[in-house]
Amino acid sequence: MNKIVNLISILLILSMLLVSMSACFGGNDNNPPEENQGDQVDNNNDNSNNDNTGDNGNTDNEDKDHTTYFTGKQSVLLIGQSNMAGRGFAEDVEPISDDRITMLNQSNQWVKMKEPIHYDKSAAGVGLAASFAKGFVETFDCELGLIPAAMGGSSIADWAVGGTYYTDAIERAKAAQKDSEICAILWHQGESNRSNHSGYAEKLQAILDSMIAELGLDRDKVVIITGELREISSNPNQRETFHAELSKLGDVYKNYGVADADGLTLNSDIIHFDAPSLRVFGYRYFSIFKTLVTGEGYEFVNDPTHYYVGVDKDPNPNNNGKVDLPSENAGDDFGSKDESTGTRVEIEGNIVADTYLASGSSADKNREDQTYLGTNKNASRPLIMYNLALILSEPAVEQYRESAKVEFTFAITEGADTLTADTLASVYGFLPGDGVSNADFTTLTWNNCKSGAPLYRGTATYVFKDKALGTVNVIKEGNTITYILDYTAIEQFICTEPGDNYGNMVMGFDFGVGGIKFASMENTDYPIPTVNFVYYV
Repeated sequence: MNKIVNLISILLILSMLLVSMSACFGGNDNNPPEENQGDQVDNNNDNSNNDNTGDNGNTDNEDKDHTTYFTGKQSVLLIGQSNMAGRGFAEDVEPISDDRITMLNQSNQWVKMKEPIHYDKSAAGVGLAASFAKGFVETFDCELGLIPAAMGGSSIADWAVGGTYYTDAIERAKAAQKDSEICAILWHQGESNRSNHSGYAEKLQAILDSMIAELGLDRDKVVIITGELREISSNPNQRETFHAELSKLGDVYKNYGVADADGLTLNSDIIHFDAPSLRVFGYRYFSIFKTLVTGEGYEFVNDPTHYYVGVDKDPNPNNNGKVDLPSENAGDDFGSKDESTGTRVEIEGNIVADTYLASGSSADKNREDQTYLGTNKNASRPLIMYNLALILSEPAVEQYRESAKVEFTFAITEGADTLTADTLASVYGFLPGDGVSNADFTTLTWNNCKSGAPLYRGTATYVFKDKALGTVNVIKEGNTITYILDYTAIEQFICTEPGDNYGNMVMGFDFGVGGIKFASMENTDYPIPTVNFVYYV
């Protein structure tokens, strides 16, 4: 009897063990317990994150709390030239939008960020700031304001302390400081100094030091990030020696880094990073920022093609607004439509200063003491100084100089409706000399800028004179006028020798009709004048 009882006890114990084991191992394989289902989902999420396929590239470990690093609204100052301002085509990438990201508009008011963030030129487009900002708000979960102050085509000399671009950046930064704290300065400039960067690090340090002092920033706290130049096949040593200049600042500032540009792709102008690459560049900038602040980098998809969505879009500089649209009455068209075929390639120049002949007849231009006023917004004869150093540094200039055009575009503030195809106009040029280096153009005298060149002193040489607008290549769109001139017709006015005036050119424009007034650079209600070297491949 005892044996039977013992046997039954053993069987009961074994039965209980089997039930327990069945519960632990999930029983039926086709119906796992909810806890195990949850574990599997979590594992899938982990694997998904490791694939780096997120829409915005963010794969940061969300378990880590970074919200304590910043309190209150932060802001970032954006300075440099066109690749900071952005020349990417918006249709090539998904837009970035977040209520936590704002930007200063032209009236220095905060508005929700929308690209283009900059408005330095009509070609402004997608830049690197948007993806930088996206990484910032997702990491630190606080509001970020962007302060756009970059200027396309500007050289390091144009950013000297006290200059127009420096002063504008300071004014905008101070406006932002009224309700935000500047946590970083992002700089990208150098295409204009690729072949002329002697002492670049010292010049940039002087600019940054002055900004830090004027804005009352903590030198040991503010983050400063610069970026490398684009890759080109011609003279790669220029790029490397330039980057060496950027690296020097690592010994000067505690929180400093350089974002690499390796693998980034360009628009067909072979000057500007395309939109997908600018998304990557912005994340690279932010990864450096996050590393300096938290000690940890920022994970993202480091491949420009990941961000490209324009399957049916052709990123082409031809879509820049300067198109001669035919009117219903062909007799009202200005100039002739460009019949060039192929892909349009555009290299931008820089407006060094714009100024206006205050008064006087043609005879007055012979006076060596003629005074030019840079702040006269109402003059009827714009005399504008351009710097084509960036253009001249491109190999394409020599290759396409015989067929290239140069486009000069500026706005007419009053009297645009009085211009017709029959209006007489003249374009004239000066060979700039030592006096041209005076930025305010006061008491300007003209001298030759290279040995053996003809001496021009005040007397204009005309590219065309008293020609009807309908017989020359002039495009009028609303209140905007674009002169399209053969490069070979104006190259005589360009200083091509190294020195202070390298690349400088002075051109004048005159209409044979009264009541015309032009916008000046100081008047931000109108587009800033532009100059572009255009050719087709």
